[in-house]
Amino acid sequence: MSDPARPGPLAGVRVVELGQYGAAPLAAMILGDYGAEVVKVEPPGGDRYRSMPPVREGESLYFMGVNRNKRGVVLDLKSRAGKAALHRLLDGADVLIENFRPGVMDRLDLSIAGLLDRHPRLVACSISGYGQDGPLRDEGAYDLIVQGWSGMMAATGEAEGAPVKLVPAVPDVLAAQQAAFAVTAALRARDATGRGQHVDVALFDVALFAHTLIYLPMLFGTGEPPRRLGSAHPEFVPNRAFRAGDGGWISSGASDQGMWRAFCTALGRPELADDPLFATNRDRLANVAALDALLDAVFATRPRDEWMAALRAYSVPASPICTLAEAIDSPQARHRAMRLSQPHPTLGEVETVGLPAKLSGTPGSLRRHAPRLGEHTREVLLEAGCSEAEIVALEAEQPVRRRE
Repeated sequence: MSDPARPGPLAGVRVVELGQYGAAPLAAMILGDYGAEVVKVEPPGGDRYRSMPPVREGESLYFMGVNRNKRGVVLDLKSRAGKAALHRLLDGADVLIENFRPGVMDRLDLSIAGLLDRHPRLVACSISGYGQDGPLRDEGAYDLIVQGWSGMMAATGEAEGAPVKLVPAVPDVLAAQQAAFAVTAALRARDATGRGQHVDVALFDVALFAHTLIYLPMLFGTGEPPRRLGSAHPEFVPNRAFRAGDGGWISSGASDQGMWRAFCTALGRPELADDPLFATNRDRLANVAALDALLDAVFATRPRDEWMAALRAYSVPASPICTLAEAIDSPQARHRAMRLSQPHPTLGEVETVGLPAKLSGTPGSLRRHAPRLGEHTREVLLEAGCSEAEIVALEAEQPVRRRE
């Protein structure tokens, strides 16, 4: 774990999060991981993620996974006192992150335009399914729905099978990462101009952007949409999953001619490299069914670990197809500090994923457990300038109640 005593690169940045579920809380957590001071504002019933199973001793493990490095405050934003307290927080904040459905902030009398007028240095980031405008603006969305709209599911799965959802919540994670990046870019612009701005991030947009490495250039250039190819690559053959003789699976293949020769040699079939049916990538694309059948038969002759050793011996990129448990517990993940633990007041030591970007001079760190509902309300509001009497009145008006 990084040393929490060392300030991260975003030390001094103050973030107020009005987040529910995944994308906005994760975006705020990313900023918090790299040093920002994050205050999570929840309604009296709490973020809906708090009731998401699995739940241990009243704590949702999903909630804990996207809410570390934050302090927690409860405010009823439908009340006058709750809105007034939010403005106190925003007076000293640099960033607001919210993921209400478009129009909700307006109905709360907290429109982004109004907030920027009152807090001109604020960077306000809105994360939604389809963005703040457009024909789908008012529709609800979550991971599965956006994967359908964005072409992800149509391109995923076996050729003759049904469309398949990607298991990781890719649109949510990409939206959180894009939001965190855009917020830091907007803060840099504020340093130059003195004014904040609105950052509008849509899960739909980032899911489309995810196709940019392969499929969108193909579609733009040829008009050909992506086909479902299972684990295979649309252009380079072979590149896919192979089942070994012990039932284990391997991902491997060749993306150029030198790698193709090394691949054939590692498999003990060097003659395949010059076979007229498979000599060039174009040949292999034209005869992919025959090559697939041949390679399946070869890989079935030895166990997974033996094939891994053979492929590595010839510097052919290859990986075992790991379960998530195998991946997060692998020596590489351990070495890269991608499996960490931190103390929690009711659950003891809680495991959590590490920080994916390693900064040599100002690394991020784990400093706080995910807040219990309303854990820091009094502390944060006192710091924001609320009087004791105001806090007592606020607490009486909005009793904290855990959402069932």
